[in-house]
Amino acid sequence: MAALKAIRLDNNSLAADAMAQMSKGDWPLLERLCLCRLSLDATALLHLSSGNWPCLKKLDVCNNEHPLSSKAISHLSDAQWPLLEWLCLANNGFNKASVLMELSKAYWPLLKTLQISLNHFEPEAASQLVRAHWRSWRA
Repeated sequence: MAALKAIRLDNNSLAADAMAQMSKGDWPLLERLCLCRLSLDATALLHLSSGNWPCLKKLDVCNNEHPLSSKAISHLSDAQWPLLEWLCLANNGFNKASVLMELSKAYWPLLKTLQISLNHFEPEAASQLVRAHWRSWRA
């Protein structure tokens, strides 16, 4: 399994238990992980963020079956993925600007694309996005 560079798990009935198992794995070369259309919650994202994904560059967590909370995004923001370049959180039922505030706390110095379309953000979200101190500059 260590030679895998991409995994697509979309359209499955996976939730927190599956993410707990995945996070125990050794994934030293995994660059792309697709977790679209699953049943992820805050616990699942806590497991995901604690996994060994040192080469992760692209993470797709779109079209989740349940809306993701700020707490769930807080767990995701704690992840140590220094090579992450692309993150898709589209269509996850976000509606609060606090989700963007949590995302801006992450340290992903190479992040170039943040896909958050098809959510239902309140008007304050645009202001939060502009005011956020994206921490790509931190050493």
